[in-house]
Amino acid sequence: MCQLVEDYAKEKIREAKIDIIVSLLKNGASVDLIATSMPDIPRTMIEELNKQLKATI
Repeated sequence: MCQLVEDYAKEKIREAKIDIIVSLLKNGASVDLIATSMPDIPRTMIEELNKQLKATI
């Protein structure tokens, strides 16, 4: 049960970081800056989010 709670918390933190990354990208932050600032998020994920944002604009 404890592992389940821990996994849930980790997923919620990851989702929050993704929301922050999307917000930073929308406000003009570079992929390099974000990748350096959030080393636990793979650069490829940041690049993919950036591509998705550009495709919707």
